[in-house]
Amino acid sequence: MRRLIIHIGMGKTGSSSIQKSMRVSNDKLQAKGFLYLGLMFENLNIPINYSWHRVDGWSNFISLNKSQANSELAHTLQYLDDHLDDSIHTLIWSNEALFDRPSDVISALKSISSRYQIIVVGYLRRPDKWISSAYLQWGLKDKSYIGPIKTFSEWVSDKPYTVSPKLDAWSALSERVYFYNFDDIEDVSIHFIKCILELDVSAIKPVRENDTPPPAAMALFSYYNSFFNEKNSPNRVEQLLQKTGCYESSPSSADFNELIPSQEDITVYLNQCSDELVRINKYLINNNQNELNMDEVTHKDLHITQSDINRMLFKIIVELNSEIETLKLKNK
Repeated sequence: MRRLIIHIGMGKTGSSSIQKSMRVSNDKLQAKGFLYLGLMFENLNIPINYSWHRVDGWSNFISLNKSQANSELAHTLQYLDDHLDDSIHTLIWSNEALFDRPSDVISALKSISSRYQIIVVGYLRRPDKWISSAYLQWGLKDKSYIGPIKTFSEWVSDKPYTVSPKLDAWSALSERVYFYNFDDIEDVSIHFIKCILELDVSAIKPVRENDTPPPAAMALFSYYNSFFNEKNSPNRVEQLLQKTGCYESSPSSADFNELIPSQEDITVYLNQCSDELVRINKYLINNNQNELNMDEVTHKDLHITQSDINRMLFKIIVELNSEIETLKLKNK
């Protein structure tokens, strides 16, 4: 019986790093009997080609009637079990969107449980670090909402830390459901390769991806997104900031602006999570994991001065001016 390892997130726990590590080492993984399916089975080369078999196919998948979506997912996995070479003993599916929506796939996974040993793997992050990271990603950098750019307190108002119901839902699927304390793990890609796949990191190289940019870059994302009332992708600005080295240099900072969360904001949010933390820590203890250590509130200082922002902007302008002058010389 083949194994099906399903990595489900949660969001902001290094999922992009795990996925890139799997993607860049796919050939090496296959040589060892592992097949990385991608986020939505986009890595397959099979006759079955459903609309959601693409890297951004999650929205297509959940837009389908739930019965049809589960039927297509089950059919894909059945086909793989029937046609893959016997040397492939383990399939790996990694998509952090799964964490919040177990009901969208549980039916399909139960229907193929006689074919696969299903192993579900997730990582749990303490709420203060999780909500700060999530706001920087989806509140400021990748503007995922319509309207003016929101302060932390505005954005977080409909973002409860609701984790234990998902633990219960996923745990009902299989006896092999494992959630790990993300804050106890130094490098989640290394943990996934060594502890879940049981492979040597010298053979399968761990890669970091989608780390939070330095404060000055985050400030520029927020200023850029303030021009847009609609949702806005960070791609255009991100490429520019990366090319000009703004991701690598982290200017010293003292003041930012009032968008980002204060320690008081985080403390208020933590107080709202107290009952949920009790339930999660009980789960972790029962599964031989350390509790989420909440002895101290974690508040990352992201404040930055206007001088730091201006300095980075000037660096970008100088770089662009140099490229323009080079193009002028070529066109003479």
